[in-house]
Amino acid sequence: MDTNEFPETETSTPVWIRIPEATRLFGLKRSYLYELVATGTIRSRVLKSRRDSLRGVRLLSYDSLSEFIESQPE
Repeated sequence: MDTNEFPETETSTPVWIRIPEATRLFGLKRSYLYELVATGTIRSRVLKSRRDSLRGVRLLSYDSLSEFIESQPE
């Protein structure tokens, strides 16, 4: 099969990212990201396997992180 038959895919920006990925992509420390979440500067959600679970996966809004970075003076 000729590889030219497949359409090229466009890289898309994620809507939500996990903390480790945010530290890698934006160069911010984990503790600072949690501060930004606590103050409401960036949006986040926690996904839990059950409603009564104590732990979950924290996801950060890629757009709110980008907006925060863009709003900082150079």
